[in-house]
Formats: sequence, C-alpha cells, structure tokens
Amino acid sequence: MMPAKATASRKQATTNGAALKLRRGAAQPQYVQLAEYLRCRITRGELQSGDPLPTLRAMRGQGVTQFTLDKAHDILEQEGLIVREQRRGTFVAHSHQRPRKGVIAFCGGDVLLTASSPYWARLIEGVHETLDAENMQLLLWADPNADGLQNKADGALVNGGGADFIPDWWQAQRWPGVALLYPLDGISSVTADQSQGVRLALEYLLKLGHKRIAYLHGDDMWSSIKARLAVYHATLRAAGIAPQPSWLCKLNDQPMIYFHETGLTTMRDWLERKADNWCATGCTALLAQNDETALGAMAAFQEAGWRVPEDVSVVGFDGTELCEMARPRLTSVEVPLREIGRRSAQILLRQLKDNAGDTQHIELPVQLRIRQSAGPPKM
Repeated sequence: MMPAKATASRKQATTNGAALKLRRGAAQPQYVQLAEYLRCRITRGELQSGDPLPTLRAMRGQGVTQFTLDKAHDILEQEGLIVREQRRGTFVAHSHQRPRKGVIAFCGGDVLLTASSPYWARLIEGVHETLDAENMQLLLWADPNADGLQNKADGALVNGGGADFIPDWWQAQRWPGVALLYPLDGISSVTADQSQGVRLALEYLLKLGHKRIAYLHGDDMWSSIKARLAVYHATLRAAGIAPQPSWLCKLNDQPMIYFHETGLTTMRDWLERKADNWCATGCTALLAQNDETALGAMAAFQEAGWRVPEDVSVVGFDGTELCEMARPRLTSVEVPLREIGRRSAQILLRQLKDNAGDTQHIELPVQLRIRQSAGPPKM
C-alpha cells in the first residue's frame, strides 16, 4: 500500500498537471518542455523527495504521449532528480542535488570568436585562477539559450545584456549563474563602475583644458551605453559646458568583435562627412567606447594627418595591454577585468556549494591610467 504522504502527493501532481502546456512546433521538443516543467516543480518543492511523478493518465489531457513521458524521464533520471522503481512507478529522488560535472560554462559576448583578445583573456585568466584551485574546467559556450547547456555544465558565467539573454528555465530552476560586467535580471553579477570611468576620463580632459569633447560610443539600445551617455552629458554640464549633438557619434553597424576596424571606419566617415564632419565640431578630444575603438580612431586621425595628442587627444576604456603597445601609448580607464573574472567564479562556486544561495551584486571601482595620448588642446 502507498504511504499516505505519497498518495496525497499523487493527488496534487494530478491536479497541478493541468498547468502543463506543451507547444507543438516550438524550438524545444515536447519531451524537453515536459522535462523542464517537471524539473521546475521539483526544484520549487511542489514535488518533494519520495513523491511520485504525475502519471501518463494524469497528463494525457495535455497531449503527453508515452514516448514524450519516457524521454522526459530519461533526462530527469540522468540529472539525478528522479528514480524509477520497477512495478511501483517513478519518484522524486531522495537527494535530488544534481551530480557535478566539474565544468563551468562561459557564455556570450562572441567569446568563441575573440577569446584570445586582451579583453577576454584578462576576464578568463581571473576565472581560471579560481576554477583551477577547485579542479574545475571552463567551457566556452556561445549562446546560453542553446539546447544542452545544463547537461554540459554545472553553472555559467554570462557576458551580455537584455532581459531575454538567458532562457526562462535558468531562473525558474535557480540554475547557478553570474553575470559579468553587465547585470542581468534575476542572477548575481560582478560589474565595474562605468559611470565613474566616464567621469574620470572627462574630468581629466577638462583639467587639461579641453572644452569640446567628442564621444565615440556603441549602440544606445544597451542600458550600459545609455548610462555612460547620461554621465557624459551630466559631467560636461557640471563643468558649465553644453554638450552638442554633433559631438556624439555612434559606431558603424559592424559586428562588434571587430572593434578596431569599426573605430577606424567610423572615424574615417566622421572626418570625411561634409555636412557634419569632425572639423565642424571643433572638438579637441575624443573619448572612445573601448581601447580597440580608440586605437582605430587614432589610426584614422593619423591617416588624415592629425597628430595625437598634439592635434587631438584620445582616451580609451578598459585599460588592456593594447594601451602600452599603441604609439603614442593610450590613456585609458582601466577596468579590473581579471578581478571581475575571479570574483564572478568565486560567487558561482559558492552557489554550487550552497545549492544556489542568495543573489548578490558587486560593483568594482575603476582607475584612469594616464599615458601619452592626451595633452592640452592647441591654443
């Protein structure tokens, strides 16, 4: 005879089964949808250790077939969430903590194409520093929405933006995850104080005597770019300067993995454009979206016969080793990329040990590294 608790749970499972809605033609197969639905009920505590899972008879009205149910159970059994007992049924495992794979995924930001760039290299160095001490491996994974991530890794570090950047199942299951540099709703994050960085750069240029400072920026659909633009306007206004629309230039629409080329072509266009070119703005300094964009802009200035910093000052953002390689060496806002990677991995490992844990957000300070690419304006 089934214990009283299990009998009550079976009744609950049958009732709650009405909430299940399998979608035909969706990106995920129906058995994956069913596995996700059952997984969520287990992780939320609606189905507890020893409880039976809803039967085929209970879910047949929602379009569940024997094939769909068996395949869903295969997934959950592999994850250690359920056990199948011959002649008795399928039950929630008494210890449904997922078996560890020893792998952390690093997702987003075109990292598969540009992992060797100084920017990504510094982030990944910090991650490796933490993971290596715990004998964990790092997996580069392009898109967190792609199928199979949870079967490959124990959790993920994510670089990206937008509320839809991570899939719904991630938050529903409280799957371990940490956002790097750009916060994402519902998961922990480690970011840099980008607003502070813009202020430091502009205040330095203002101190040098620049009063017309241009900004070469990314797409303002991103909240981080909007925040930087807001600080740009506020800082200049606080100095008694009314920033002009002609001082702002959005980077050309190119894949953002080619920042140097994008900075070069955008600045070329700006210098050559007749109606609203660089000369017409009267700007004597440029703040760029990042170091690679700044170096591309410097190359365009030099092609046009402009000297840096004698004719125009340039300041970058990120502070990678590219700054030291540039000629002249690039003044830049240094973001603690390695520390962001290290702290993010530490938080993720704690989540794994604590079975998720509390959501936390850390913002690290930045510094302005003064080199040779900025000087007083021509008198």
